Amino acid sequence: MFDVPRCLIGSRTYGCVSYPNPRTLQLRVPMALMAACLAVFLLGCGLLGGNGEGEGDGDADNPLTPRPEILTKLASVSAQGGEAAGGGETPPEPEAPAEPEPDSAPEPSVQTEEEARNLVWVHLSQCINFAASDLQATQITGDWFVKSTGESERRTGLWKVGAAAGAVEPYDVLSRQWQTVVESECSAESLSALTTPTPVPTATPAIADGARAVAVVWSYVAQCLPDTPLENFEATLSPVLNQWVVTTKAESLTDFGAWTVDAATGALAPYAGFSREWDSVVKLECNPDALASLFTPTPVPTATPAVLDTVEAVTTLWSYLVKCSPDLTTEALEATLNPAKGEWIVITKPGSETDYGVWTVRANGSISPGNQEATRRDQRALSGTC
Repeated sequence: MFDVPRCLIGSRTYGCVSYPNPRTLQLRVPMALMAACLAVFLLGCGLLGGNGEGEGDGDADNPLTPRPEILTKLASVSAQGGEAAGGGETPPEPEAPAEPEPDSAPEPSVQTEEEARNLVWVHLSQCINFAASDLQATQITGDWFVKSTGESERRTGLWKVGAAAGAVEPYDVLSRQWQTVVESECSAESLSALTTPTPVPTATPAIADGARAVAVVWSYVAQCLPDTPLENFEATLSPVLNQWVVTTKAESLTDFGAWTVDAATGALAPYAGFSREWDSVVKLECNPDALASLFTPTPVPTATPAVLDTVEAVTTLWSYLVKCSPDLTTEALEATLNPAKGEWIVITKPGSETDYGVWTVRANGSISPGNQEATRRDQRALSGTC
């Protein structure tokens, strides 16, 4: 198809292959194939081997032995031809393998209440002997908090156990004291301060008797009336309320009402009668106007006696008590004249279901209680709590 020219190299003549021009023929031949053809062409011309005399390092009978420098150039041409073979387009590089997605968060090392509890138990067991069941654990925002149970005799304080690493840390004052014990290698001095129980003091009532209860009331009202005798008061213990009820005695010239004094704390409070008025006066720092209102003279009765006989004495007392005892009738009361004093003693008739106490009714119509039951009813009537 093509003419084969003769090539003279040295003293030998070789046949040379005529290679068509790929541009003239406009054939898109891969550069790798072109490089191979070029190699054949050069071999055929004797350019890759021999020295023209049949001598060399290669086979003397084979004049086509390639020379190293020519092979290097062929490799360079072949590599450049690979880029041009595709019409100037660089073949896409293989995509790198996608990196694996990061794993989800690791599981916490402390996952159960028992594990958290046991970590604190092991930590404290270096210095004391107690059961792991004496502890309880609660998980909050991932971490664990461990403390003694309500039934445990050992108070260990509050400890924090990290869920991720299981680190045990003291979390309150008491647990930090225990941590000091552990860090001191369980020294006897530091350990005794936490293991020796503090003696609980015996509860002693603040007001042990009636005399002290009376003193509490007297010292309060005496701020405004210092001449008041201590003997104007008497106290009775109410075991249900654990309070002393302090009242004004009947023979007192001034009525201070009834007060309560807490037996445990000694707290004072107005209870009935004029105690509220006196409490207000004391809190007003004994204001003269407020104090004078408690000593307004009682109007002098007319010379004509208001109570002339036993019937009127009974009626006078009945009208005073009926506002708090609506079931009371005059038939339940009886009166006896005390001629020495010109006054009537009114009592409950024997056989009555309700006791209304013993009273004194004077000729001027004034009334005063004569025993404890009458005093109780008098305080209710005066306080308006009935």
